[in-house]
Amino acid sequence: MRFFCDVGFMKPEPAIYHLACEHLQVSPTETLFVGDGGSDEFQGAAAVGMQPIQAQWYLSRQIE
Repeated sequence: MRFFCDVGFMKPEPAIYHLACEHLQVSPTETLFVGDGGSDEFQGAAAVGMQPIQAQWYLSRQIE
């Protein structure tokens, strides 16, 4: 696993999405980007051809 601080890019920079696709050996149009929507990540994912999907499972969890 690699983190953004390891690769020098952050969301929503296109390079980080392209790097992930390269690592997985897929094109952006073959992927779904799942996230919470912070940091303009959906706009970045869509700009490179990924299909963004918002995760919402965490909204129903209580913090104890």
